[in-house]
Amino acid sequence: MDSFVRLAKKLEGRSYILARIFYKTIFFILGYPHLLLVRHRVRKAIGRKTFNALPSLKVASFPNKLVRATSLFKMSYSLEKVLLVCRLKPQQFDPWKEYDLILNWQDITISHIDPQRYLEASYAHTKKVFPKENTICLNFHCSDISKKHVGKIHTEVFGYSLDIDPLWFEGPAVRKSDGNATHDGQIIHCPITEEEYDNSCVYNVLIDNVFEGYVSDFRVVYMNGILDLFYEKRRRIANRFSAGCDKVAIRSIDEEFTSKEQRKINAFCKKVGFDYGELDVLRDRQTGKIYIVDVAKTPFDITKVMSKQEKCKEAELLCVAFIKNVLKAN
Repeated sequence: MDSFVRLAKKLEGRSYILARIFYKTIFFILGYPHLLLVRHRVRKAIGRKTFNALPSLKVASFPNKLVRATSLFKMSYSLEKVLLVCRLKPQQFDPWKEYDLILNWQDITISHIDPQRYLEASYAHTKKVFPKENTICLNFHCSDISKKHVGKIHTEVFGYSLDIDPLWFEGPAVRKSDGNATHDGQIIHCPITEEEYDNSCVYNVLIDNVFEGYVSDFRVVYMNGILDLFYEKRRRIANRFSAGCDKVAIRSIDEEFTSKEQRKINAFCKKVGFDYGELDVLRDRQTGKIYIVDVAKTPFDITKVMSKQEKCKEAELLCVAFIKNVLKAN
């Protein structure tokens, strides 16, 4: 594999397009046997007839275009790998066409486009019916995943607050940007002065999620209901607020969360407008309480440090859940 990479780097210096084609071809060839294995397992889990019918479904993303991943092992949006296994080819939305599944795919904290209104206007222009019978519209009601909004819903659902008032709170707290995927959290000592207060940030309780020298985060997956699987991510304390992780393990939801906590997480997802997405959940070691600190409506692959066998198992579980929970096929 190293020789392939060295050759690709040489090609990249001469021709960017040729290098990209070379990379994609190598990823596809090396990952294809694993892809076939995952497809076999998914077919066995949902039935041959249902699985073989999947490629006939027409899928569109709007306004950002999704692509089908080239490998289970290349970093991409999580949903792109699901589409790869299911042999679904996402298209850019076209009002002259009709679709079985339309994804509201706006990789931004607050969506600027209302997909329902835009698509209704587009189809009115082309004189087509929207939505047609059985059209699945994913995340059309999820428009705001800012941390302020997340904190507000958290309080409504769980009955205790993630946010604090840094002007009055006494003790350590966390300050981070209100926007999504910034990973710029800082531990500060409160109270702070009005001059130090930043309205573009949120101020949260400092959650003690340190276990055995690592901070432990739980990434919960939602597809019209939380899935049985979740990821336990561990990072060194020095990298507490970074995007990466040192260890990832796939665990069963019942191993960590009580039935009451699972109902609360489901209620949170419905309030935020999720049909599909992922949540970062932290458990405080001192109180035992859980806190939803971040949500992702266009989640990216977090399994870089996992083995190929683990990634294949993850892809299998996600695909079966997507087919049953989203496509409603079983």
